[in-house]
Amino acid sequence: MTFDDEGYRESEPDASFSDQQDEYSVVEPTHDDNDEDEDEEERNKKTSVEAMTRWTKLFACLILLIGCAASAGFLYVGIKAVHEEHDDQFNRNAADLAQMIASAWNDYEVAGLWIHEACRSRNFSRADFRVLYDYIRSGGLDFQAAEFIPNVTSEEREAFEADSRAYYQQFYPDVVTNYDGFKGLEPSAENASALVLQNRSEQPFYFPVHYVEPVESNAAAVDFDLWSSSSRRASIQQALDTWKPTLTPRLQLVQETDISAYSVLLMHPGAPLASQPDVKPRDVSLMVIRIPSLIDRASQDLSETKKDVYIYDSSGDDGSAIFLGAASLGIVDSDENGLPHSHFLGETDLNTVRESHSGRRSQMLEQVVRVASRNWTIAVVSTDDEMHSELVFVILGGVVIFLAAAFLSGWMIQHIRRASELYRIASESDAGNLMIVRELFPANVRDRLVADAAAAKQRSKKNRSANSAKNRNANDKLTFLHGTKEVDPMGSPLITPDGVFGTTPIADLFPNVTIMFADLVGFTAWSSVREPAQVFILLETVYHAFDELAKKRRIFKVETIGDCYVAAAGVPEPRQDHPVVMARFAAECLRDMRSRAQRLETSLGPDTGDLQIRIGLHSGEVTAGVLRGLKGRFQLFGDSMNTTSRMESTGLPDRIQVSQETATLLSEAGKAHWLSPRTDKVVAKGKGELQTYWLNLRLDSVDVESSSSGGGAHSELVLREAASTHIAVQKQATPLSPVVLADNNDSAQHQAEYNKKMERLVGWNVEALSRMLREIVAKRMSMQKKAVDVQISAICPEGSQETILDCTTDYVMLPAILDAPNQPAEPSFIQLDKAVVDELKCLISTIASLYRQVPFHNFEHASHVAMSVSKLFGRIVKGKELQECSPSEQLSAKHNNFIAGVTSDPMTHFACFFTALIHDIDHQGVPNATLVKEQSVLANVYGSKSVAEQNSVGIAWDLLRESKYSNLRKCIYCDEEEMLRFRQLLVNLVMATDVMDKDLGAKRRERWERVFNNDTANAMLIEEGVDRDRHLSELANRKATIVLEHVIQASDVSHTMQHWHVYRKWNERLFQEMYKAYENGRLDNDPSENWYESEKGFFDFYVIPLSKKLAKCGVFGVASDELMNYAVRNRNEWEQKGKEMVESYLSTYREQYQTC
Repeated sequence: MTFDDEGYRESEPDASFSDQQDEYSVVEPTHDDNDEDEDEEERNKKTSVEAMTRWTKLFACLILLIGCAASAGFLYVGIKAVHEEHDDQFNRNAADLAQMIASAWNDYEVAGLWIHEACRSRNFSRADFRVLYDYIRSGGLDFQAAEFIPNVTSEEREAFEADSRAYYQQFYPDVVTNYDGFKGLEPSAENASALVLQNRSEQPFYFPVHYVEPVESNAAAVDFDLWSSSSRRASIQQALDTWKPTLTPRLQLVQETDISAYSVLLMHPGAPLASQPDVKPRDVSLMVIRIPSLIDRASQDLSETKKDVYIYDSSGDDGSAIFLGAASLGIVDSDENGLPHSHFLGETDLNTVRESHSGRRSQMLEQVVRVASRNWTIAVVSTDDEMHSELVFVILGGVVIFLAAAFLSGWMIQHIRRASELYRIASESDAGNLMIVRELFPANVRDRLVADAAAAKQRSKKNRSANSAKNRNANDKLTFLHGTKEVDPMGSPLITPDGVFGTTPIADLFPNVTIMFADLVGFTAWSSVREPAQVFILLETVYHAFDELAKKRRIFKVETIGDCYVAAAGVPEPRQDHPVVMARFAAECLRDMRSRAQRLETSLGPDTGDLQIRIGLHSGEVTAGVLRGLKGRFQLFGDSMNTTSRMESTGLPDRIQVSQETATLLSEAGKAHWLSPRTDKVVAKGKGELQTYWLNLRLDSVDVESSSSGGGAHSELVLREAASTHIAVQKQATPLSPVVLADNNDSAQHQAEYNKKMERLVGWNVEALSRMLREIVAKRMSMQKKAVDVQISAICPEGSQETILDCTTDYVMLPAILDAPNQPAEPSFIQLDKAVVDELKCLISTIASLYRQVPFHNFEHASHVAMSVSKLFGRIVKGKELQECSPSEQLSAKHNNFIAGVTSDPMTHFACFFTALIHDIDHQGVPNATLVKEQSVLANVYGSKSVAEQNSVGIAWDLLRESKYSNLRKCIYCDEEEMLRFRQLLVNLVMATDVMDKDLGAKRRERWERVFNNDTANAMLIEEGVDRDRHLSELANRKATIVLEHVIQASDVSHTMQHWHVYRKWNERLFQEMYKAYENGRLDNDPSENWYESEKGFFDFYVIPLSKKLAKCGVFGVASDELMNYAVRNRNEWEQKGKEMVESYLSTYREQYQTC
């Protein structure tokens, strides 16, 4: 190959290199007659296996067909028998029902006979009639009215009328008013052909309704002459002539409320006396009977029967059927008094009933019964559409027969397939092994492995007679990886001159190799604050890019050791340009890491863009080969590996350090201008002092930042506009420090980098909040809720003297867990409206602009807190589902499963994340005590309590209230209830970040003790309370609110419970902020004087107790142990190194601020 400054190009390989390639040529195995015999044997075996497979499949299909036929026959016979049995049972039950209706009618006839025989004596009074009526009704017989109709002559009329007048005026003056004597149907004076109800004219005899009960509902029938009605006259005459009870056609009572409920009149002439057989009856009793009452009496023991019964009067000569009544016996209704009765059906023609139940499987029975003087047709139809248990067993039996046949057929086919598969695997094992080797090893090494495998196979064939197949070890299939091990009589590997595997190891010396070690700087601390999935996303993304670069440059990737990437050039294929190509490869990796880390920051969160790579290069000889055994692979050994590791570990982030050997080779290749000597010498273990060089290879490419930032000028403009448009929102006249405005001491380059970092943080926050908004929309869609316009109000009512702190509550009512009517949509598939995304970007950019450029309480810190919130939410352990608990466990589950409402409500997660972003808006870099001491405007506005916190949440809420965020607000909450809950969460959680106020701290401890350390009182309250569910709901919301407040508190100081490097970074920034305030005269005491002791106290009295509370509430699983362990380790390390660190802080910032 030939090289120049711009790259390299291919050239013809020289002879020496060709000679080296010949050394790795593949040894072709030889063939003999035994091979041909074995091939013939393999072909015969394959033919036999194929024939056996065909016959087995054919036999399996035959068994399946027989099983299907048997199953179908069993189902046909069984289902037919079940249907016939149920038809017979229905016919029997329907006939019994018809007879029960006839029997119920007999009860009415007997009652009519009682009434007649009791009243035929003229000494029977109306009071006696009342007693008789009550007695009959007490037996459960339901009828509309009971009447006695005497035959009164014209001479007797005056006496009867006087008796009735006296009785009704004495006992029913308000019911029977203006009694005028007998009434009847008489021709109208205006129209003689029309009959009207009026006083009865003189007649030879009368049949008046002399006794009637109940009087209240039958006052109009008192002393009505039935003989004046032609239809009633015919019935009376028939009863008197035949000495038998007669029945009128259907009639609709005046007091009837159901238009489909008909009644009949039963007239009974009594029974003839044996002593006077020739005496004709004179009087009749009358009963008004409702057909629904008759059906109820007949079916009172058939409430579980699922049948409809229809009754028709078929006494007419034309054979027509007149509807009388119908009821559904399987349904029970209640009357106005709450008493149960059958469900009555509307009027239906008999032919309609027949047609609707004329199907093949419909069940219907018609039967004609004689009722008094008329013929009734009773039609009974079945409404039972449930599957009978016998039918279920028949179907189950048929399915079992089919499944048994299918299982037997499937087993046979699966068995022969397994046998064929084993044969195929055995025949293709060599090809499979070759594929594995191609993936694991370089080409020339692979050829030698294949040659060794062929030789091992030849030896196996020669020893086949001495070793049976059943004694072979399955692990010897990859013989080219594991080797053919020979063992001594004790079973231990036999060490031969060729080694433990009995064959010569595949190993070579490569004298001219350049090795690269590339390590991610800050990765350990970065990964300590991430989820495991995020750690692997970073490693896979970065190392996959390195792999692609390695393929392009023909670099051999050796391995990855933790977060260290190891690669080599010149092995296993020797090449003369190994130092140059490796230098280019290292420079490309460095460039790719810079841009990729910054792009990943929008998805993996803060500090990702700060990750850097440290690279070391060294050239020398290595021993390389396949280290056989478990997970064998191609590896490099030698002192060059150690030296390369020293080059990496003693280098600097974002730099490439090369050894003297590599620098010499690069100079010889004409690349000396790529190098610059390191001013200080490197002290390496076992090497002493070494002169090393920095590789300063500039690759021609576009600017990394401009290509990855996505338009920095535009983002800067957004930030400027956001800062300028929000000044009117603030509640006090404090000057802002937008993130784009540089301090006088900052260079333009530093400010540009800072602005781009803010852009990446804004992008990450927008992406995280967009993901949560998609979850909110998905939940809302599953609950079928639609967003409505909500008038967003201020936190404190206009004109009130309340502060934001006064608006905090003991707990927030979180939404109950409800079963969604629809399956929740996958949030990743939901596309947010462009207006919502644009408004979210504008909002987060504005929030970023409202943070001052103070060292600690800045937007980067807010983003770090937000990331910690997300991590803690991801570690919440979801409780056991209530439906899986026993009744005794459900109460305990409701009592302790308080966090389920948090995990099931994405808006709560959004509110916590948003709280983290806004909780330090406009923080001036001084504590609340300083703002109060200075008597600032903020302290006066907010009552000198939690000043900075109230100011932050007030600014953020007023910002969100602006009209330009209407679409975003509608996406966050859909109604006023959700808006109020969202606002209350923001207020409570931001106020929880004030950890220095003693009164607020005491209240929080009291609330914690009340719900987490008072189980006995809670249990007593549950037992004695009148509303247990309300108490459990309130207790769950109290616990959930406290946990959310502790989440935001832990996230606010999360750096103390993370890796030491993370803690040290933020601890130094906080010191810098406090020291700057001291130098500016805003703090009375020098923070360096007690910084060491105060940090120990902060750990002992706040951080560690807080981590213990997170563990005690039992919702964070192993995450609480992780936080506790980091807190304890950081506290111990601070105790050892803290004093030196404070001295270092002081020396750095004293000089910086005193020179300003």
